[in-house]
Amino acid sequence: MKKSLLKIAMITVLLFSINLIAQAAPTPATPGVKLICSGGTFKLDAVASGTTWEVRYSATQTLTPTTGVVLAADGLTIDVPLETGYYYIYSKSTATGCISEAQEIPFYVFKPLSASIAGVSAYCIENANTSTAELTATVTNTDDYVTLAYQWYTVDGTNAETPIALATGLTYTPTENTAGTNTTYKFKVGYLVGANKFCPGEVTKTVTVTTPPTKPTITISNTPATW
Repeated sequence: MKKSLLKIAMITVLLFSINLIAQAAPTPATPGVKLICSGGTFKLDAVASGTTWEVRYSATQTLTPTTGVVLAADGLTIDVPLETGYYYIYSKSTATGCISEAQEIPFYVFKPLSASIAGVSAYCIENANTSTAELTATVTNTDDYVTLAYQWYTVDGTNAETPIALATGLTYTPTENTAGTNTTYKFKVGYLVGANKFCPGEVTKTVTVTTPPTKPTITISNTPATW
């Protein structure tokens, strides 16, 4: 009898654990998850003749989603900002109102990333590639996902980005040493999932190489006579 009760207790705990796992909100590692930036939308494929799409949402996995999701006038685009959770897609008959089984799609919506750059806006030629010229980025991340990737760039007048080799940390030390040069540096941060980067936040800072004073000309008088 004791063994039977123990077995029942173990099975109950196991089923409870499985249920907790099944009910969990999606993460970037959830199988089949769609990764979306904050404010993103999702467009469904064209609907079959005689049917419309019906979409429901649940923050956790469920067999009975009840929260309806508004579609845009095209009947294909989810017309509200997506949220982390599970979206359930049904095909609904326009003639009978009957609906199909649900297609479950997990979404993870990344929160926006922001960054700032601290450091001098100008440095002397002799301070190129030294700590005096160093730029330091600070990242603000309010998401539960904290694996991030960083990259520094130079930006030209057309806003074209050129990645700086090996500049993949929070700090970068400019090496430019041509007097009077203005260089715009961009720091970009994104969520790193596997080998892919998502939903970047970015900030720029323009730094000038200061033109030094004119080399002095020295005239020395009263020098000793030579013989």
